[in-house]
Amino acid sequence: MRAEFRAPEDLCISLRYVRAEQLLRADMGERALVELQAIVAQNESTAGRFAPRTVYARVDLVDGLGELGQRERALEMAKAMFEEYRLTRSPDPRVLFVCRRVVAHWAGMCGSGRSALRALEELRDEVTEWGWPPEYAINVERRIRLWRAIALMRSGHESQAYCEFHGLVEDVRRESGESGVRWLGLPAVQEELQARRNGSGAEGHE
Repeated sequence: MRAEFRAPEDLCISLRYVRAEQLLRADMGERALVELQAIVAQNESTAGRFAPRTVYARVDLVDGLGELGQRERALEMAKAMFEEYRLTRSPDPRVLFVCRRVVAHWAGMCGSGRSALRALEELRDEVTEWGWPPEYAINVERRIRLWRAIALMRSGHESQAYCEFHGLVEDVRRESGESGVRWLGLPAVQEELQARRNGSGAEGHE
């Protein structure tokens, strides 16, 4: 679990991130959420509610909720976070980028796959236009590949989706390791894909 471009300077916060990661690996999700909530609170008290590091900590909390199956709650929190930050006096476009990415992802995981894909493609165009560092483009391109695979899966093309998805997993694992695979939310998608291939998955909806 890792919010992109987050660089926590406080040792206590850094240790909490490590502990949250360890708890997730040990399938102790609820305890990991407690750590993530504490990170949000500590960042808010030391840096302010709208400081980038605080917003990124909230992103980690949103992703944690979603990964533990609370997708609707994650989407609601992501939307509220985006709207709140968007209305601040001088929002940082890089932070807005992350907020929009999170909304697109969890909207897709809750069923609006095509909407997620469109939103991510718009972000890719903007990143190219802004001339931002390569990691932004890589971030968006990976998620576009993910949502193409999900769209194939939910439209009944499981075999093609399986090939697309596993190509993405191999690329991410080679470039970013297992932490990159988890951060992108690939294990949850793999479970859904496997269930559909086994004939036990419910039909997706838009």
